[in-house]
Amino acid sequence: ERLPINRKENTGEQALMSTYTIRDNNVDYSTLWEEFKTGTGPERSLFRNDHPMIEDIKKSWIMTLAMMKFLSQGGDKPLRRFDVPFGLVGAFLSHSMTSQFIGGARISIIPVSGGYYFQVDDTKNRHSLFLHLDTNNPTRLPNQTTPLGTTYQRYIWFQSK
Repeated sequence: ERLPINRKENTGEQALMSTYTIRDNNVDYSTLWEEFKTGTGPERSLFRNDHPMIEDIKKSWIMTLAMMKFLSQGGDKPLRRFDVPFGLVGAFLSHSMTSQFIGGARISIIPVSGGYYFQVDDTKNRHSLFLHLDTNNPTRLPNQTTPLGTTYQRYIWFQSK
């Protein structure tokens, strides 16, 4: 049974997977930045499997922190939507522009048969752009450009044991 779209669990970053636009390997942080800045492109972007941005995320500061949390809980229980901060340490330790673009994120690590499912959810809005000082976050509207309108990025992959 499909849940009503207006339920809190199905909005923002937690919107149904089917509302995300699958992006190809030509899309990178600069594409996403330009789309956010100009208000063009999809509101929700999905990156899967071996996308170059996922390869960057696997080596990122935020993924290291999430793995430490996951393993500190035994490594056999799901870690769901763990809010990983970025801050000055993350900025200093970033090895890629992908890491800089994403900043902090919500990370899930779910043990599944034969390995682990990883999901990284990231929101871009005026609040994050202006160092959490601006809370005016315009929502993107269909068929309209909304410069600095909120966008959501989801990165998913499976890793074998």
